Amino acid sequence: MAGRLITKITKGIPSLNRALDKPPEGKGIGSIYPFEQAELATGAPPSGLADVGRGGKGRFFTKPEITKAGRGANPGKIDNLLEIMPTAKEMATVAQAGNVKRGWYRTSAEAIVSTFEEDSPRFAALLAALSPQTSVESNLLNTINVFKNWAQGQRLADPSLVGMMDNSGAALLLTNRKTQNRRAVRISPEEALKRWEDLGGTKESYDTGREQIRIMGDSVEGEKGEDSVLGAWVGNSIRALNQPEGQFDKLAISGPKVDSFYRNLLGNTIEVTNDTWMARYMGVPQDIFAGTGFNRAKMDPGKGPGYLAANALTRNAAEILSRRIGEPVSGPEIQEMVWSWAKRVVEVARNQGVTPVELIRRNGLPDAMIQETPDFGNLLRDPEGPYRKGIEDIGRDPGEFVPAPPITTNVTEEIMGSGDAPRRDLKRAAGRLYKITRALEGDKLALAAFIPMVGAQVYMMSKDSPESKDSPES
Repeated sequence: MAGRLITKITKGIPSLNRALDKPPEGKGIGSIYPFEQAELATGAPPSGLADVGRGGKGRFFTKPEITKAGRGANPGKIDNLLEIMPTAKEMATVAQAGNVKRGWYRTSAEAIVSTFEEDSPRFAALLAALSPQTSVESNLLNTINVFKNWAQGQRLADPSLVGMMDNSGAALLLTNRKTQNRRAVRISPEEALKRWEDLGGTKESYDTGREQIRIMGDSVEGEKGEDSVLGAWVGNSIRALNQPEGQFDKLAISGPKVDSFYRNLLGNTIEVTNDTWMARYMGVPQDIFAGTGFNRAKMDPGKGPGYLAANALTRNAAEILSRRIGEPVSGPEIQEMVWSWAKRVVEVARNQGVTPVELIRRNGLPDAMIQETPDFGNLLRDPEGPYRKGIEDIGRDPGEFVPAPPITTNVTEEIMGSGDAPRRDLKRAAGRLYKITRALEGDKLALAAFIPMVGAQVYMMSKDSPESKDSPES
C-alpha cells in the first residue's frame, strides 16, 4: 500500500540519476562536475564481508570502500554496527515519508553550478568545508561572504598550502595556536612561523594562509573575528581556497562527511553524507562517522567502519525503495529524504510540546512542514534573504526565485494508515529520534544508557584507527 501511495506522489518527478544523465545545455551539472564517480564493487565481496549485515550488505560498497571494509577487524565492526542500526526496509519507509524533499541535492547542485559556473567546484568545496557544526542557513551565508571577500581580494592563493594541510598541526598554526596537553593554546606569530617553517613551509605561504584566516574571520557570523572561525573549518577551507584551477578532480577533503557533502553538492549520486541528523536517526553516536586516517594521495577522506556501515545501509535502502516505486533512487536521495523527515519530526514535535511518536500518530507532520527544510537552491535565489546581495556583489546571478506550489499531501499520515509494517517503521524511527535527541540535549548518562552495549563496543573500536589530522565534525 505504502509503495503505491509513494508511486502516485512521485510520479513525474525526474530521478536524480536521470537528471544528471542529460544535463541542461550550457550550465548543466554534467558540464562542470570535476571527477568520476566511484562504482559499486562487483563480484564476491572479500572474505568476512559476504554475510555482513542482515541481507548481506557487503555488495553495497564502492570499489575503494570494499578494500577498506574487508581489512583486518573492519568486517566485524561493520557487522556489529549494522545489527544496531535500523533495517534498510525501515530506512526506505522513512525516506518515503520525506519524499517532498527528494531532489535536495539536485536543486542545490543546479543552483551552485548555474550561479558560480567555473567556480562551482571551489565554492562547493568551501561550502562543505564550512558546514561542520552549523545550520544550512549559516553555512551558506558564511560561505558566500568568505568567497566574496576572498574573490574581491584578488583571489590570494598559494597551492603549496594544500599539501601543508596534510601536516599535523599545520592548520592550527595558521590561527597562531599549537596543541599543548591536548588543548589548543595561543602562541606568538613568531613561534607559529618558526613551527611552520620546521614543517617545510615558507614565510610566504604562512602569510598567505594568515591572510585567508583573517578574511574568514571578517566574513563568518560572530563578533570575535578570527576566534569565530571554528577549528574544524580551517584545514579544509585552506584546501578549497588554494586548490589550483582545473585540478579539483585531485581534491580530497579531510573527513568523510565533508568530502561526501562536497561531492553530493556537485551532483555525485553514489557518495553518502552521514552527519549529525543521520546519526540521530540511526541511533548511534555521531563520533562513529569521524575520519579515521585521511590520505590525500589516495583520495581517501578517512572513512571508518561506522561510515562504511551507514553507506551500505543507505544504498541498500535505495535499492529497496527503487523496487517499491519502480524507478531508480540513489543513496544521496535516500539521505536527503531521511534527513529532512528526521529533522522536522523532532523540531515540529518540540515546538508543539509532544513526542515525535505522538506527532505522527495524530497526523501532525504534513508535507508542507517537511518542505520548509531549507535547501541551498531556494536560499541562493531567495530575494528576501541575506544571500543574494553577496552573490551579486561578485558579479554572479543566482537566477529567478520560483516559490514552491502549495502542498496539501501528508505522506506520513498515508504511510501510518497503510499497514502494520510501515506504521511500525515510522513509530520506531520517531521513538528512536526522541530518545537519542533527549539524551544528547540533556543527560549524557541517558545517552550511554540508550546506546546498546554492542553499540558502545563498536564506538570504542571505531577509535582504534588514527584520527584524521584535522577531522571536521558535522
